[in-house]
Amino acid sequence: MRRPSNIYKAAHMLYTATTFAGPNDLAIGVLRQFVLSVIRVNKTVSNNALMVIAVFIAATLVIVRIILVFASIFSQLPSEATASMTITPPPVEDILFVTLQIVPLIVSLQMLVALIPRGAPLALAIASVAGIGAYVFTYMTIIALGL
Repeated sequence: MRRPSNIYKAAHMLYTATTFAGPNDLAIGVLRQFVLSVIRVNKTVSNNALMVIAVFIAATLVIVRIILVFASIFSQLPSEATASMTITPPPVEDILFVTLQIVPLIVSLQMLVALIPRGAPLALAIASVAGIGAYVFTYMTIIALGL
């Protein structure tokens, strides 16, 4: 037998509460259970979103590392090698500037979207810290690569 989802339980409790509407304790108890079920569903959804966002942030940081490694490789090529290329790589300074600006923005916006159901102040605080962390990670990677 299939277990009903939390959303189905919440909808069923709301139906039961509206059926027994009136000044009795049963309706109040059912509404209380409904509110608790909605809170549980909200936390489950935000936890799942947070897990997906964490995986995406890790992938973003791996891609940043790859981009910076390729930028350091291209910066070490002699000018004769890049002159014969059909498509020349952009200057390393441009790559570094764009990477330093865009990565913290992506990471902080993802964290904000994932945590907004738990409250705006908490979401803004954690998203800000995550963006600063991404900036520091990117900056330290640039320093480690000697760019």
